[in-house]
Amino acid sequence: MRRWLTSVLVASFVSPRRAARMVLQQNFSNADILCWAALVAIALTLANWTLGQFAISDGDPVQEFITSQPLLAALLQLIGIPLGASISLGISRLFGGKGSFRNTMVVLIWLNAAMACVQVAFLVLLPLVAPIVAPLGLIALAWALFAHASGLVEIHGFSNVYVVIAVMVALAIVFVLAIVELASALGLLLPSSF
Repeated sequence: MRRWLTSVLVASFVSPRRAARMVLQQNFSNADILCWAALVAIALTLANWTLGQFAISDGDPVQEFITSQPLLAALLQLIGIPLGASISLGISRLFGGKGSFRNTMVVLIWLNAAMACVQVAFLVLLPLVAPIVAPLGLIALAWALFAHASGLVEIHGFSNVYVVIAVMVALAIVFVLAIVELASALGLLLPSSF
């Protein structure tokens, strides 16, 4: 199992589509999926909490919540995995996706595990390369987008990763604009602050 995990970890950053195939080919039981989800939620929360101890931003409510309530943050992270899988599956089905909830969960757990590894790498690199943390963060974001799109391609049988990325970016922009409009309509956002 350790050898397989190492292979998946390396493939996650070298060839995300191959890594997605590797995790989808494993015959995980439902109990395995639940245990992996819990482990990944704890690892991500621990990595975020530790990162927050070194690089907390004043006024960042998410980081303050994670550092002050790590157990609740881990529980919310755990709830977020099946919720994210449901949303991802629903949107993918609108575009003709043929995947299952189970496979979407497995891929989302894999992505979150890889992101936990990225966070640990940031913890190690932060004291050494503090001036270039922002560009590294953008690279990590681009990788996460590509890896997520690669996972969706493998789950749903889409033909082109870059089309999936374009759709994901377009949907994210529409979502942000909708939130801004809703906040403006409710008076939560002043027009001059945007």
